[in-house]
This record gives sequence, C-alpha cells and structure tokens, in this order.
Amino acid sequence: MSGTDERLNGLLDGELSPAEALDTARALRDDPALAARLAGLAEVRAAATAIDANLPAPTLPPGLARRSRRRPGMLAGTVALALSAAAAALVLLPAREPPALDSHRRFLLATADAPDGAAGMPDLSAAGLRLARVEAAGRGTYAGYIGPRGCRLGLWIGPRGDAPSAGTAAGAAGGGEAWRSETVARADGQVAWIAAAPAMDAGRFAALAAALRAGPAADTASLATAATHPACLS
Repeated sequence: MSGTDERLNGLLDGELSPAEALDTARALRDDPALAARLAGLAEVRAAATAIDANLPAPTLPPGLARRSRRRPGMLAGTVALALSAAAAALVLLPAREPPALDSHRRFLLATADAPDGAAGMPDLSAAGLRLARVEAAGRGTYAGYIGPRGCRLGLWIGPRGDAPSAGTAAGAAGGGEAWRSETVARADGQVAWIAAAPAMDAGRFAALAAALRAGPAADTASLATAATHPACLS
C-alpha cells in the first residue's frame, strides 16, 4: 500500500474516501505489521492528547517518531471513531477466498490449453482424464483435467489449511448447481481438493478421490474403478 503513514493518518483523521477506507481495511486485515503500525500511531496521538490535557502520558511503543499534536478534546474522539470505522470495515470484508477456488472457476470458463509442465501432478489418463491446465495457486498447485463429453475435474494439492472448506466451495459455485467437491489427505502429508460438476457420476468421483489419496502417483486400481463408471451425464 503506497503512502502507508499518510493513508493511516488519513484513516485516523477520518479524511479517507469510502473506497480508500475499504482498501486500507483490506490491507490491515491481511498485514499484521500494518495493523500494529496503526495501533502505534493511535498511541502516539493519545499520548499527545494526554499531555495537552495535563494527564499522565501513556508509554509509547519504542522506535515511534513523535507526531504533531492536535487540538485537545477532539483527538481522542477522532482516533476512537476512526479505529471503530476501521474495525467495522474489517468485519464487513469477506474472508479471503482460497486461491484454489479462483483457479477452478477460471478453468471452468477457459478454453483448455496444454500445460507447460506437470511436475508432481497425478496422471489420471487411466480414468480417461487428460491434464489440460497447471498453475500455482497460493501455496499449492492447481491442475485442470478434461474427460469424455467435456467433463472437467479440478485438482488442487497443497497444505491442509489452504484447502477450500465445503462451505466456501458451495458458495463459490454461484447461481448454478453446487460443485461436487471433496478434500482428501494424501500419503505424502499434503491434501488434495477435487471438484467437479454435479453431472459427474458419484461413483466415478468417489473412485477418483480414492485414487488421489495414494500421493504423487495415483492409485491405478482406483483409477481403473473410476473408468468403469460413466463420464459426465450431460
């Protein structure tokens, strides 16, 4: 965020536009150091107000530069109001969406392309699924597969804490039918999040989930089982 101190001081002064305040709230949500900086600036101002009012000054955080004083009586209320507004903006902001959801949504809408590389991504060709897309998604990797009748399967592999929850995956599907999705623990310690349209046969989806539990190399027996189930029904 450019002009960091200027923007934070503007928030404390109540001088930011609604768009600037929302942008600053997002930055405060995602950056603990920035939030600590805002708290430090507020403490500096509170100390100046206390001095002006002949009250004991609170201890300032080490390393903070002295800030210019504002008129007594107004500053404490202004700081409290600005911090309350920032807190309210943070509450109203939606939780940051897992990167896997954004990758999957774009894959469903995009024309399939040949991936540059598929290092570490399972080969699902035994189940009739061709790897069509690979990209970094947060701390993991997303892969898009295409099968018979244009049926698409999304696969994200990464740390458990970054995998989409069932609730976020359902909400991200939008106005259409919810995606069929599942998160499975892999033998290598990571998790695999898989998602497909409801049109994919339930037995086929379950067999693919079982195959992906094996780790980097998908379980061939489970892939063979998946191949016995029909592809997308529409």
